[in-house]
Amino acid sequence: MELLRFLFFSSLEYIPMIIFMFAIFRFSFRSIIPQTVFICLLMSLFSHTVRNTEIAQYAAVLQLILFIVCIWLLYRVHWFYSMVMGVIGYQSYITFQAFFIVMFTYSGLASIEELHYGSIKGIILLICSVGVPLLISYFLHRSAWGFTFVPTGNSIKVKLAGFNLVIFLLSLLSIVIIGALNYFYVSNMISSFFVLSLIQLVILTSMIYYSIKKERLEI
Repeated sequence: MELLRFLFFSSLEYIPMIIFMFAIFRFSFRSIIPQTVFICLLMSLFSHTVRNTEIAQYAAVLQLILFIVCIWLLYRVHWFYSMVMGVIGYQSYITFQAFFIVMFTYSGLASIEELHYGSIKGIILLICSVGVPLLISYFLHRSAWGFTFVPTGNSIKVKLAGFNLVIFLLSLLSIVIIGALNYFYVSNMISSFFVLSLIQLVILTSMIYYSIKKERLEI
């Protein structure tokens, strides 16, 4: 029963992450619902498996890598663009969640220990973290705003130069930052978590900035 509850709530977190990722990269969501359900369950099961092990502090990095691999294999996107989509989607959701975590803890509404699926405060955090990206995704879809430079198919060739190289390096840096964020969160080091969250936001903004420049270049 505990496993099923964890899979349910954890999957609820991955769904808005993927929907937001598809919205910002102008991908159709309806045609890949089965793959999305599989990815959500796989990611949730992986998270449940590693959370009480010696590698729990590296769970976020491992989950992101698994997420990128799933995008590459199941959505059939080139590995470079899978990394770009995965990092921006994952990092955006983490940014939303980090904002609410910091707001809850610094305002005294909840402590880190209270923010889990088994508590009312944890459920409120989940609702906030899920609701905001879904709402933004809706407006992105309605306004037809987003990036169209990601091609379908994983057999294309990508040259790591110019904007591609910059975005690739920012993606690698993002993976490291996300791993450090998870470490500080698990260690209850809120001050370091807050500072690193700001750094993560700067990197995410930089990735979006260079993605916009790449979009304009390829129009």
